[in-house]
Amino acid sequence: MAAAQNAEAAPSSERLGTRELVSLDERHRAAARLNSDSEGTVLRIYAEGLNPAIELGVKGNPPMRFIRFFGEGGKQVAGINSAPPDGHSTLALGDTRAIRAVLGAFPETDIPLNLPVEDWVLRFPKPHSHETIFGVFVRDQARNPPTAGLRLLRPDGTAWDVY
Repeated sequence: MAAAQNAEAAPSSERLGTRELVSLDERHRAAARLNSDSEGTVLRIYAEGLNPAIELGVKGNPPMRFIRFFGEGGKQVAGINSAPPDGHSTLALGDTRAIRAVLGAFPETDIPLNLPVEDWVLRFPKPHSHETIFGVFVRDQARNPPTAGLRLLRPDGTAWDVY
């Protein structure tokens, strides 16, 4: 009889499936949210209120892995993206007003290239623009020696490139 009772108490191997898990704080507000859908999976960790503080995720179309940090008002202040086919990565740093510096694969794009990235950059963009005020570019070609360049934005808005 005791053996039958132990068999009934054994854990089952059934699986629970859901597209979203939410962890609540003591005020019953979302403290973290894990969401998965056809576009990918994202874990958001919230700070005070409803604004995200950190996002970690993977997206399927276009394929990308990312970590994003948010400041006051839910504005992104830093992020790291990594994309196929070769895992080229980009680090962006800024504040709640604008992205101030970008280091990594160039061009920075949310749509991954189907070729290995050969251009790498440290650039300082014009606030609220993708235009580079100052940048150092490196081309790392497999068949040729690496080359480097410098880009400055002139007061009239034209770029001055030196290679």
